[in-house]
Amino acid sequence: MKTPSFLLAACALMLLALVPCAQAQTTPGAVSGRVQSEVTGQYLLNVRVTVKGTALTAFTDSYGIFRLAGVPSGTVTLDTFYSGLDPQQITLTLAPGQAVVRDISLTSRATAGDKSGVVKLDPFVLTASKLTEGEALATNEQRFAPNIKNVVSTDAFGDVPEGNIAEFMRFLPGVTVGYEDEMPTAVSIRGFGGSMTNVMTDGATMANSARIGSSREFDFIQVSINNVSRIEVTKVPTPANPASGLSGNVNMVSKNSFERSRAQLNYRLTFSGHGDNLKSSPQPFPFDTRERPVKLGFDFDYTLPVTKNFGLVLTALQSFTMTNQDTANTTWNATAAGTGATPSRPYLQTHTLLEAPKWRDRNSAGLKLDWRVSPNSVLTLGMQANYYRYVNGNLQRTTSVGTTAAPSIAAGVPLTFGENFARSATGRGTAGFGSNFLHDYAKTLSANTRYRYQSAEWLIDAGANASKSITWRRTIAKGHFNSFGSSLLATTGVRVNFEDIRPEGPGITRVFDANNREIDLFDLRNFRLNTASSGTYRNYTDDTAGLDLNVKRSLSLFKVPVTLQGGGLLGIQDRDHRRESLGYTYNPANPADPTLVPFAMQVYRGHPNYWVQQPIPWASPNRMVEAWGGNPGLFTQTAAQLVASEQARINGSETFKEITTGLYLQGDARLLNNRLFALAGVRFERIHTKAQGPLFEPGNAFVRTASGAFARNAAGVRLRRPEAGAAGSMEDLRLVRTELGQGTNGGYQDYYPSVHLTYNATANLLFRAAYALTYGKPDYGNLIPNTTVTENDVAEGADPSVLRGTLNVSNPALQPWKADNFDLSAEYYTDTGGVWSVGAFRKDIAGFFESRVTLATAADLEALGLEPEYVGWMLTTTVNGGDARVDGIEFNVRQSLQSLGKWGRHFSVFANATKLKLKGSRTAAFGSFIPENVNWGCTFTRNPVTVMLKWNARGEQSFGSVPAMGPDARNAQEKRTTMDVNGTYQFNRRLSLFLNGRNILDVNNLQLRYGSQTPGYAKVGITNKFGVAWTAGLKGTF
Repeated sequence: MKTPSFLLAACALMLLALVPCAQAQTTPGAVSGRVQSEVTGQYLLNVRVTVKGTALTAFTDSYGIFRLAGVPSGTVTLDTFYSGLDPQQITLTLAPGQAVVRDISLTSRATAGDKSGVVKLDPFVLTASKLTEGEALATNEQRFAPNIKNVVSTDAFGDVPEGNIAEFMRFLPGVTVGYEDEMPTAVSIRGFGGSMTNVMTDGATMANSARIGSSREFDFIQVSINNVSRIEVTKVPTPANPASGLSGNVNMVSKNSFERSRAQLNYRLTFSGHGDNLKSSPQPFPFDTRERPVKLGFDFDYTLPVTKNFGLVLTALQSFTMTNQDTANTTWNATAAGTGATPSRPYLQTHTLLEAPKWRDRNSAGLKLDWRVSPNSVLTLGMQANYYRYVNGNLQRTTSVGTTAAPSIAAGVPLTFGENFARSATGRGTAGFGSNFLHDYAKTLSANTRYRYQSAEWLIDAGANASKSITWRRTIAKGHFNSFGSSLLATTGVRVNFEDIRPEGPGITRVFDANNREIDLFDLRNFRLNTASSGTYRNYTDDTAGLDLNVKRSLSLFKVPVTLQGGGLLGIQDRDHRRESLGYTYNPANPADPTLVPFAMQVYRGHPNYWVQQPIPWASPNRMVEAWGGNPGLFTQTAAQLVASEQARINGSETFKEITTGLYLQGDARLLNNRLFALAGVRFERIHTKAQGPLFEPGNAFVRTASGAFARNAAGVRLRRPEAGAAGSMEDLRLVRTELGQGTNGGYQDYYPSVHLTYNATANLLFRAAYALTYGKPDYGNLIPNTTVTENDVAEGADPSVLRGTLNVSNPALQPWKADNFDLSAEYYTDTGGVWSVGAFRKDIAGFFESRVTLATAADLEALGLEPEYVGWMLTTTVNGGDARVDGIEFNVRQSLQSLGKWGRHFSVFANATKLKLKGSRTAAFGSFIPENVNWGCTFTRNPVTVMLKWNARGEQSFGSVPAMGPDARNAQEKRTTMDVNGTYQFNRRLSLFLNGRNILDVNNLQLRYGSQTPGYAKVGITNKFGVAWTAGLKGTF
């Protein structure tokens, strides 16, 4: 990789060239100050301050400070503007060379009232203004941003359940969220998966050991919203932003103590619960214990400006949420040989009922220290700690009619089926109980420091950051198995009949033995316990560290305001993945009783299952482990299970390191009397990766001759090495599989230009056009080496054309996806602080990943880091290839209705929508593509009540193909619309009562499996009922 020396030189020359320019300027005077909201006392970001009659313009920074240089001496007028607040003109008189400090307070008399020229607010207006202040911030940030992005205050959508940032972001334009069960965990922008979205905190990458270790998707369970002041969603990046967010960038900006002029404490006391179980007393839980479904939680943020030059922000959160999950899973078979099933006439093969109560604990704390070192410089230090626990008591019962049409006994009946029934052939039916018990944990620690110097001409911003994230999963150590395997005690002649089939499964399920006697599915005496498993233990760690520097110089060239900016970053990421799984065989203490009866639930029982409306007797994985503790021989590992466990450990060991180097150079100018803003530049990024993964070489178990060929006996059979033992033995495993046995060292680099134009057609109407080249990094699973070498049994001296073996290889040399992004938008800002915007965009994407099967060449092997001895072997790997195009339109409306009359001042509305169209050779590569997403809502505010209603409608989301259901069949999440509500009743400034409801219409979550030939009755695969989640409590401000 060649160092971009010319870019470094250009940056240096640019900065050096500015020094004499600065010295040559004469500065008649200067004006600086801070701008705050008179209503809330909060200092305002991006207030536009202009010297009337000149091109001199400044915007306030995150501390509310503005700085104007080159102000003419004499009498001047400052025009101040902030969306949603009243413009203000201030007249000043400057002596030659004088520096004047003038602080400014802004308000909205339309919403706050006017009495004798003095704004007076009752406590209710002061608290309710948080909502309108959040809307104003979002509108103002979008209006004055140099590029296309959305900014939203964390107060904008009311109280956020459990402090979940992803839950909050799902109402933003162009943003969709990914779910784990009913919990939002990841965000996608403009149709791309979460792994293509770059997520940062205060501009720095934050460690995130996502529980899906192979994915780059940022797991939002590891951060909390009460540490965050606002969220920035960048659709088209400037060169100062990372280019690695192919879909976009999300930046979570933490709170700072200089946002407020006085100390302030915001607090909430919360109770969260599930609509079907809103009880404070302990209730039965699948661990065969009693747990409280509703517990007290809290969060607060305390801002303390200790002095004018030093302050701190302290935040903390603790939340607990228990929810129920009732699932019906149906598998339809369209291809079973001899059954007569076809894609247009499938039959119901398997039905699974699932009960999965679960809870989540979220804990976080943050500390931010701000020190104003000088009037123009601030040093900050921020620290965060987040802890998360997820506990799932997933219990399952599965019945199946099987896949064979003919009976297993001569006198049996064959498989028969229709649209609303399926009856198995004799001896082909099965039934059993199982589980998927989980204890997942996540912990994230982060720290960052920044130094910021800003004058009217210069901005120097430098930072350093470090973070560590750990996720782990435990089962047996927490007192339960993850899963167990069971079957019917009757082993021959079993029939399973499904009758009255509905989308969620059969209304009636009956099971018969070989003598046509019915077997009771609700009696554990009819089921045999066979095996148990720890499931996959996980230990994932992610460590990040980084440095960044940004330098900006503002000047005037030929009376045109111009800014030049350059900088760079260095980022280091280290990941380590460890996985293992332990399987056990059940040895009943009484061989005459292998049933599930000894492990029957004693506490979690007696309640009707949602789908069958009668109690299901469940077996307890906790009681199994408890009994095992008293009898170590109850569960043992066979030789095969020991080998499988060791193999899982070897295959689950992976390491990954990534070093990112970035440099950029950009410039902007305000032309045509500040009506046209133009920004352009280029960013260089280099990615260097190092990784280790498992190596599988089954040929190592055999003796070789001096020439390297397999040694053979007289019959021509390959000779096993004495130390290899039997095939499938532990000795064999240690020879053929090597933990971290393969390493790679690679990377890529490129230049990423961008151009942004903003034209102010009128004071309130602006048009934007933008272009940017971005890229999306391959997931860790693509880059971590994993090679299987299978050598064919070819005799020494055989024809060279005979295939010697096969190679299945991951490809650490994969290049990233790249996208040319084109955006156009029109934005209209109303005088009352609203915004109406519409835009169109296109992403031309190249470099999709596709499977490649070919005879290996020397070049192929060199690129994959393999030895040339494998030339001519059959190679299966993943390569870059294919392209696609995403076209989209987007609109966004936020508006108060006060212009409609006196009644309208109590209402505000919002709506946004994104519509996408995907074309190209690799449309299947978009595993999380959602073609449309619509949000809308309204807020009513009138003393002492505030009510907010919000709707989210998302289109059908495809997950991948299902060839067994037809040539064009796919898995998909059905489109759905959910409704949320937030309500507040305020007693005074310090005390309010609030209630939040999520999915208050209790809309089920449906997963589909279907193609063009699938009949309507067979389309639904999974029906999930999660119910309504409620949060209530007290909140206030001191």
